[in-house]
Order: sequence, then C-alpha cells, then structure tokens
Amino acid sequence: MAVASASLSYERAGWLRDRLAALQELGEQLARVRGSMMRAPFLYRVQSPNDDRVYLVKNGCVAGDASLSDSTGLNALETDIRKGSARPSAIAPDSLDEMLTIAQWFRSRPGEVDNTASTVDALLMSYSSIH
Repeated sequence: MAVASASLSYERAGWLRDRLAALQELGEQLARVRGSMMRAPFLYRVQSPNDDRVYLVKNGCVAGDASLSDSTGLNALETDIRKGSARPSAIAPDSLDEMLTIAQWFRSRPGEVDNTASTVDALLMSYSSIH
C-alpha cells in the first residue's frame, strides 16, 4: 500500500487496503470458528412464556434440543453431551454460517452465557434458582 501510495497509485493503494481489511475479517471469522469447534459441548436454555427449550451445542452447532419439561428429551441430551464430541476434520460448508451465527449470538449477548451449563442437572439448578 505504501509503495502504491508513494507512486501516486491511489486506486491501487485503496484496493490493497480493502483486500487487507477483508483478509483480516476472514482471519477473525476463522479464529471464531476454530474456537467454536474447540469448545466443550454445552447446553443452552432459552426461556419462553410457553415452553422453555434446551439446546445442545457441539462443535459450534446445535446438535439437539428438548423442552425443559421433557425428561426423556433432556436425558437424551445428557447422554449425547456425556459422549463428548469428536472434533471434525473438516467443516461442512452449510455448518459455517450456523457456527458464526451462534458465536456472534454469545459474543453480542454476554449475559446469555449464564443460561449455559455442561450438564442437565447444572442447567436445572440455575433454572430453579431464577424461578
């Protein structure tokens, strides 16, 4: 950019600046994806007036969900979370948007991490302490 600017190639310098900014944004997104994939599986409770839901997030994507009042569904989530998660060797292209959306959700709403837990029991305990 400096060379292009010094030689009065301002359009080229601007193009290079824009390309650099795009590459930096891509690098940041890839770091978020890598962080999502490395995070341990967790449960996320979403409160609703009608039916609270619990979502299992593994490898940065929603891997399952159940109603908070559905003990069978919650047990299935608990079983799935105890299995852990094998880190995928590649990311499916259709998963990338979901991973980035979930990462953005928690990054832009830091208080939502209070609605997460590593086990159903811990999630239910935090739920009962609120209600």
